[in-house]
Amino acid sequence: QVLFYLPPGSLFGEQAALGKSPVFADLVAVADEPRVVGQIATAEMTALLARRPELIRDWMQMTGEKTSLFIAAAARAAFGSSRAQLT
Repeated sequence: QVLFYLPPGSLFGEQAALGKSPVFADLVAVADEPRVVGQIATAEMTALLARRPELIRDWMQMTGEKTSLFIAAAARAAFGSSRAQLT
């Protein structure tokens, strides 16, 4: 199961969608105010990036930040303190 907070404008599963691989997880997202949730198809994502390749940098920054948070959370769950394990 996956539990996380999505700030406005966030995506979940963009790496899997671009890589055409399924996500095998039950997803629980927590919002601090009402949100509109939608789905972006892989074909739509690749078409958007073909039209606007400058978005790749922003997308990779967002993905990198999110991946860092997931790794820190996994380390905290496994070891108590991610800082001690990652430094």
